[in-house]
Amino acid sequence: MALDIFELFKTWRQQIKSLNENKTVIVSCSGGSDSVALLHLLSMFFQQEDLCQKLAVLHFNYGLRQEESDRDERFVAQLAKEKNINFFSYDVKKNHIRSVEDKDSTQVWARNIRYQVYQKHIDNGCVVAVAHTQDDVAENAILRMARGTSPGSLRGMSTWHKDVWRPVLHLSKASLLGWLEEKKLSFCLDSSNLSCDYSRNLIRHEVLPLLENLYPGAKRRIAGFALESQDLTRALMEGSIEDGASCLSISKIKLQNPILARNIIARFLRSRCAPRQVVLSRQKLKVILENVLAANKSTFWKMQVSSQYFLCISRGEIFVQENT
Repeated sequence: MALDIFELFKTWRQQIKSLNENKTVIVSCSGGSDSVALLHLLSMFFQQEDLCQKLAVLHFNYGLRQEESDRDERFVAQLAKEKNINFFSYDVKKNHIRSVEDKDSTQVWARNIRYQVYQKHIDNGCVVAVAHTQDDVAENAILRMARGTSPGSLRGMSTWHKDVWRPVLHLSKASLLGWLEEKKLSFCLDSSNLSCDYSRNLIRHEVLPLLENLYPGAKRRIAGFALESQDLTRALMEGSIEDGASCLSISKIKLQNPILARNIIARFLRSRCAPRQVVLSRQKLKVILENVLAANKSTFWKMQVSSQYFLCISRGEIFVQENT
């Protein structure tokens, strides 16, 4: 389906209508097709709308692909220069030494670094725009279902989350790629994305195309199902967690249906932790809920839910504690 710029900009007007005029919107741009399309489109949008907010570009150089990594950085820097947009590059190999004890996959390790850096910019009053698409939602849903997750976590991402903005989440990768080709705009190809050594790439290159071949439109419907599942869960949980709440009442959790209770706990954890730092399997949530249901006022119990956080039960409440 061709990209409808008029409808896209109409959607973006609604998405940013409450955005503070003093905010800088930083576009995270790898040099790949999705983020390059987002940078071009946001630049057009900001000029057309004569917005007060400033636009900037952030690029991560992991140094994992030698010359190819440096090529991508030069490409994005040149693109920012042509558009007269401030450019920031984050040298991962200089700022992060990956230890041999690090058990995370390369993709998880890289993603965690990105979101740590995003958070620093957000803390300085910026909004970070990332180029996740409908395809990413579908890939994420399949990965999470296979690994075991709650219905409310199927989507795994939303248009807005703690000043991380996903402006093209409702669009397909094909529509962005088609627009770039139509406008004869270049982008970089990441050779690591072609490898099926990573589970996400395997789903992208083999599983989803197979499903599309069997059921045309499967990718769009999987993404839609994930979005609806999370929205439905959120609607059911409405009012169960107060905005900014630092703890959950165990007595209230015990009154809930077990499936809803697990989703309330998962949502609470996501609200209390840095973005992307906690991903809970259904099995972990089941263990947490079992301990919640067995708890009384004298119970103290905790579980490490990531390298950075513990979920704790004490004095009839559930709360999050940082690992110091």
